[in-house]
Amino acid sequence: MVETQPVRVTLPAWAEPLMKPATYKSLSGGRCACKSRTFATLAVLRMAWLLPGYPQQPVNIISARDYNATLKASVKTVVVNTIDLFGLADEFEILHNEIRNHRTGSLMFFKGVARDPAGFMSVEDIDVFWMEQAEVLEGGDGSAMDFIEPSIRKEPHEFWFSWNPLGREGWCWQRFMRNPEPDDIILQVSWRDNPWWPELPSMQKLRLRDKRYEPQLYGWKWEGLPLDGDADFVWLPHDLLAKCVEAFRRGYAPDTSRRPSVMVGMDWAEGGRNQCSVVVREGPIVRRVWRFPGETGRLRAAAERAWRLAGPHDPLRIYYDASTPALGALEEAGFRGVFPVPFGGGVKGGDSLYEEDRTNQEVFLNRSAQMSMGVRNRAINTLRLLDGERVSRWDCLFIDPAVGDCDPGVSLDDVLEEWSQPQRFLTADSKWAVDKAPSRRDKTGKVVRADSPDRYDGLVLAFAADSHERGLVAA
Repeated sequence: MVETQPVRVTLPAWAEPLMKPATYKSLSGGRCACKSRTFATLAVLRMAWLLPGYPQQPVNIISARDYNATLKASVKTVVVNTIDLFGLADEFEILHNEIRNHRTGSLMFFKGVARDPAGFMSVEDIDVFWMEQAEVLEGGDGSAMDFIEPSIRKEPHEFWFSWNPLGREGWCWQRFMRNPEPDDIILQVSWRDNPWWPELPSMQKLRLRDKRYEPQLYGWKWEGLPLDGDADFVWLPHDLLAKCVEAFRRGYAPDTSRRPSVMVGMDWAEGGRNQCSVVVREGPIVRRVWRFPGETGRLRAAAERAWRLAGPHDPLRIYYDASTPALGALEEAGFRGVFPVPFGGGVKGGDSLYEEDRTNQEVFLNRSAQMSMGVRNRAINTLRLLDGERVSRWDCLFIDPAVGDCDPGVSLDDVLEEWSQPQRFLTADSKWAVDKAPSRRDKTGKVVRADSPDRYDGLVLAFAADSHERGLVAA
């Protein structure tokens, strides 16, 4: 640990190089590597004139990230906790979107860069630009850094970047890994380098869970390794869905008769190769799955057929694909609690935290990805349940094998195969998105295009309630 008087400062030993002046400081690594805490400590010390080697004069610090839609997702809480830890609360004033030191005249304020990177051109007198989750900075012409770097004109100034490499094309990777400058301070760390790791048993449990259930992402998420390739992954792998069937067969599903909560997901098609799909679920159990042709201009006929299939289950709500204006037809057919869902629309509960420090709107590109992750999280919970973990069965996904008996000539494996087609990928700004897998091979080996709308859309719509009101929370 590094010690500075009159305040006892706790920092990892590896952080000592960051305490000396340098124009560019890069701190990369995976989750729980103590990156935010380290830069927060340096920021507080600079603002309180307690960092040796720097002049005692007012310091202005921008704390930036891709979006600062909510300060819950910024590093403000970490900075405030650091101020309290050092016993400096009396000299700091904590305001809504800024922090002031009334003794030194120093200021920290919080700003997002995604919506208006050019807005930094009007910012003056900045000593430190500190960006969290800087992996979202795109490389090449048009990067936000094209506006930000020339805007920080005060001499001397510093740029601090905390990031977890998403790929090798981003601005941070190219700047610090491919083209570093001699005077840069560049550190790479992981959870192993966090001296407080033994005090975080819940994070250790989460790390091991990710290693077990998210092996494709583990190296990036925890070890700070770049995601090579196109970063495509199946949302619902066939073997994961098979575990949800197995869990039902082994009697893990709860008794839904005591808590009736039947939901229906309906996807629409008006003719052509695409078909309508209807999925019925009771609590966490998928009970029925149908697919049938639609006809152009005949929404009422499709709605009535959906009611004949799903109505006997007495659904409380139905969520449908909002690309078709079917609200009236569904209500006339007999459905109540009808909710349209725009697949490509904005996420629900965008400002709500999905995980420790990222909101729903920062994690998901659109509603389709948000709903897909909701079903995936349920399926992973089922796998955890089978592995002996204590998980609420109502938060799992169970598949009644009878879903393969709903349509003539369709087997359970046919349904699972269709559900396992869509892929997930991370966009350039680190958001999950859905790729409907444009082609696949049928049983004869022939390549055919995946149908859309299809049973997959019906499935995620059936579980739309998981994120409909307040957004989604990580499993």
